[in-house]
Amino acid sequence: MKTMKLLPLKIAVTSAMIVGLGAASTANAQTVEYDISSIGEANQGKMVFGDTFFVENQTTNDISMKFYSDSDKTLPSSMLFDQFMTNQRLKGFKAGQPFIPVDDNGNPITQVDNVIDSNGQTKKVRSVTTRIATEEDVEKSAYAQGIQKDIDDLYKYDQEVTNIIDEIHDHNKQQNETLENLITNSTKNTDNIAKNKADVEENKVKIEANSSKITNLGTLFQAHAGSIEDNESNIKTNKDAIVKNKADADTKFQSVQTDIANNKTTLAEHTKKIDDNKQAIEEKLGGKADLQKLSELKTSVDKNQADITKNKADADASFKTLTENQNTLIEKDKAQDTLIAKNKADADAKLQGVQLDIANNKTTLAQNTKKIDENQQAIEAKLGGKADAQALNSLNDKVNGFDGRVTELDTKVNGFDGRISALDTKVNAFDGRITALDSKVENGMAAQAALSGLFQPYSVGKFNATAALGGYGSKSAVAIGAGYRVNPNLAFKAGAAINTSGDKKALITSV
Repeated sequence: MKTMKLLPLKIAVTSAMIVGLGAASTANAQTVEYDISSIGEANQGKMVFGDTFFVENQTTNDISMKFYSDSDKTLPSSMLFDQFMTNQRLKGFKAGQPFIPVDDNGNPITQVDNVIDSNGQTKKVRSVTTRIATEEDVEKSAYAQGIQKDIDDLYKYDQEVTNIIDEIHDHNKQQNETLENLITNSTKNTDNIAKNKADVEENKVKIEANSSKITNLGTLFQAHAGSIEDNESNIKTNKDAIVKNKADADTKFQSVQTDIANNKTTLAEHTKKIDDNKQAIEEKLGGKADLQKLSELKTSVDKNQADITKNKADADASFKTLTENQNTLIEKDKAQDTLIAKNKADADAKLQGVQLDIANNKTTLAQNTKKIDENQQAIEAKLGGKADAQALNSLNDKVNGFDGRVTELDTKVNGFDGRISALDTKVNAFDGRITALDSKVENGMAAQAALSGLFQPYSVGKFNATAALGGYGSKSAVAIGAGYRVNPNLAFKAGAAINTSGDKKALITSV
């Protein structure tokens, strides 16, 4: 923004011409154009920087300045008025200070007055009157603080906006770092999840294989269970047969023993009969044998002996058969016991193998479940105890919250941009007016310098004509004048100056 330096205005008031004209600033000489050739003696007392008067307020006894325009269609145009308004707009006003009342748009409040021009004609012009500001004026006026206060506030707010933007940048930087860390962790978690999924799939394959083995083992176990049941049934049948055979053998053995006992009894009886017969024969024969009776007895004895031998042979054969049958039953019982023991051992071994496979499968399933739980816990630990979707949703909520705050800040900044643009427009307008005011000031000061170079005669009754050249800043002016000394204490001097640009003129008359 262009910064303009406001030059202080030095107001020179001539004491001789104050009646009817008021006090005027010599710095406003270039505001109203005058043609030197058309200035009459009646207008020599008029101030060249517009019509400005000092008036007294009868109520407050305050001295106010009243600025007049050239018509009822325009505002007063003078350096003093312009400088007064410019200072007021820039710096504002305080209670107890003179100020120009303005409306809600910042324009001076004017009134229409009737004035008499140099030709004695009455015309309507607009006037602006200053007055002393009150506390109520300062409170009600939106322009009491001046543009400079708005500019200072704007600079202050601009610094606040800059600080907020810096904080947002820092926060965005931290947020980006957090997002990068989250993306890195998410990538790692994704890799871990993929690995865990692969492990889970591999475990599923192993579990399915183990399940198939378990199913096969179950089928085999069912088959062996049927064989075991058949073996148990056969064993039961064999046991029943063995018990029956043993009972039959015991019965037959008991019958044989009975026959043997009977045979022994019969044999004893036969032996006794033989002895009795032998004794009877000896008694009847008196010690002499009857050959025929002996032969018959011998035949009977031989027959009995043969019967006894035959009975003994039959008994021995029966006993041998019984012993063989009993031994056969014992051997069959042993074979059945061996077969039963073997079948039981095979069934126990197969059952133990099935149970071992089932235990191994349970162990593998437990290990797989533990690995899955550990992987899940590791994933949750890396994600802060939350699942990926929940963490991302939370992050999206935060990011959306930041987006809302940034959008709100953008709206405020856009509003400030509009206010700044409007202020720039006003300031640019002031720059133009201040630039024009600088030009006016330099022209006026150059003309004043040229007029100051004119001198008056020192001898009584003498008349002189002089010319002078003056400059100020980048402007220059030429002045011509004449003087006449009435007595040692009174002299008159009049002069006119024109700027080298050719469009500004000035007139001075002094006593």
